[in-house]
Amino acid sequence: MAKTFSKLALSAAVAGLALGASAQQLEEVVVTAQKRTESLQDVPISVTAISGDQIAMNSIRSFSELGAYVPNFSVAENPVNTIITMRGISIGANQSFEQSVGLFLDGVYLGRSRQMRLGLFDLEQVEVLRGPQGILFGKNTLAGAVNVRSAAPEVGGDLTGRIAASFESDEGKYFEGHIAGSVSENVAVRFALMDREIDGYLENAAPNAAYPDQPTTDETIARIGLQWEPSDSTSVGLRYTYADYQRIGTNSLVSTFAPSLVDTDGDGARDTPFVPASNLAMYGVMGIAFPGFNASTFANNNTRDTYYDGLSIGGNAALEGGNGSERLAGTDTENHEFSLNITHEFNNGMKLTSVTGFSQYEYEDGIEADFLPVEFIGRSDDSEFDQFSQELRLESDMDGRFNWVVGANYVESTQEIDRMVSVDGTFGQPAVVAAITGGLPTILAYSPAQLAGIAAAFGLPPQALPVGVEGLTMWSRIGRLSRWTQDTDSWAIFAQGTWDITDRLSLTAGVRYTEETKKADAQTWLNDTVQGLATKTAYPEESLATGAFGNFLQQELQGAFFDSYAHEFVEERDTDQMIPAVSLNWKAADDHLLYASYTEGFK
Repeated sequence: MAKTFSKLALSAAVAGLALGASAQQLEEVVVTAQKRTESLQDVPISVTAISGDQIAMNSIRSFSELGAYVPNFSVAENPVNTIITMRGISIGANQSFEQSVGLFLDGVYLGRSRQMRLGLFDLEQVEVLRGPQGILFGKNTLAGAVNVRSAAPEVGGDLTGRIAASFESDEGKYFEGHIAGSVSENVAVRFALMDREIDGYLENAAPNAAYPDQPTTDETIARIGLQWEPSDSTSVGLRYTYADYQRIGTNSLVSTFAPSLVDTDGDGARDTPFVPASNLAMYGVMGIAFPGFNASTFANNNTRDTYYDGLSIGGNAALEGGNGSERLAGTDTENHEFSLNITHEFNNGMKLTSVTGFSQYEYEDGIEADFLPVEFIGRSDDSEFDQFSQELRLESDMDGRFNWVVGANYVESTQEIDRMVSVDGTFGQPAVVAAITGGLPTILAYSPAQLAGIAAAFGLPPQALPVGVEGLTMWSRIGRLSRWTQDTDSWAIFAQGTWDITDRLSLTAGVRYTEETKKADAQTWLNDTVQGLATKTAYPEESLATGAFGNFLQQELQGAFFDSYAHEFVEERDTDQMIPAVSLNWKAADDHLLYASYTEGFK
């Protein structure tokens, strides 16, 4: 269902901030927070504007690093997703959700969290707008918006270029450069390239770890821009950005324990870290085979160590085949971002703007879900996203007492997510377990006798692996395959106007109407993977009735374990929403703006 968020704000301050800027510099800050070029001090919105030069000077490489310089804004990356938070508002880790903070690159809406992993370089300016921005920026901006403008080539300008390189901690290496210039009297081009490598800041203490330092990252971004001015009144800007972001490992710890706050033995010092009983049991079992895996490894809030095998069992999640081999925990995301901006100014001063955008990304994720030094639980995600958008805006000459902008917007997108959750009860040793038990279990679980043999072979007490449902426990290799397909079509019309009541008092009001259709097709299969995940044979829902999947107990055990049975869900939802905004603005002095505003956002 649609959700709206409203904000009533009363502000008495300079109407924005610029990183490292003095009062004199603030007078020169120009923003496009209201889809037109104007002074930051004239904008009745909470805005932080950071220039491309300031981003380069402060070595801000990503949106997560940008959060350290912007109040009430943060971007956090976890093994599953990227979470964008503004003023405490964010969404969960579902990759199919649009964010509550909209990202706009050269005027094109990028609503998925993966697109927030784009690195920051060769930019003209980044503007962070706090509060609902639904009138001019549209749906899914109920917490705010981030407006990014890449550096544009200058028509008629000289040939320019820049090369920069640096070394960072954890054996990090960074390179960026650009070259720009005019190729004719009315055409200019710009090419920029960035590459960044970091070995990782966490030490993986697991023996024979493929990557002892995690998370390792390798990021490459290339951008080409073309600016064409066929006449004094018409301008055409073309941008294409390619980005590849790879990360192996994760910045998540297995566990960490703080010292107790209580001195129970009277020695005048806090006691050793308190470790929950469930964790002690895990360390007791795993510590036999892996002596370094114990509570002391993670004591005293140790943030420098992790300990796990770093494999996401199951391999390629795509349903159209795949070899089922193991995948390193991490992510590989490839982005393609295209924008075409055309502006034409008429003789009467009105300006028409067209913004055409195409956005595409695909990623492969490996998520090591058990955080253990053995192969037990893993998840693999494969996703592809495609989006086309078109916006038209017409604005007045901005010279009268009443200035306005009207427009229409259309967005269509398709997203597919293939996901496989895998559980390997053999801990990555199917041949060893088969030899101990006389063959892999045929109903995806071990009998108590088989379990006792496994425990003895690993030097574990039988009670270390308790017997489960119906006298059966410890799965062999099983998996759940899911496919999510979502199609979205959305269109909107909007208008906003400002009436200058006096030279210092003005009233701004706007409205936006949106209609959206979402179609979703979700399918889930439970896999027959007794002999491993190599074949990845998927059994749909009807197999539960025909028995082709195996006996009833097998079906029930596997379905109960995943809390999900084979099924398909197809649904369509139509939504329409009208949202208003109004603000009363008083310029108390040349460098101070006071305003009271009411705005709504739509998600």
